[in-house]
Amino acid sequence: MIVIGLALVAISAAALVEPPGTVEGIGYAVVIVVLLLLVVRERRTGRL
Repeated sequence: MIVIGLALVAISAAALVEPPGTVEGIGYAVVIVVLLLLVVRERRTGRL
């Protein structure tokens, strides 16, 4: 969970410092969706 939180903070900071273009925005969205899917999977297995 700490790694996921740090990744979200890093993505948010990068987006604030320099607004992403189209390709970068899609990349950020894909990373965030994957992180959310990991959280859901971990919650279902009960390891969090």
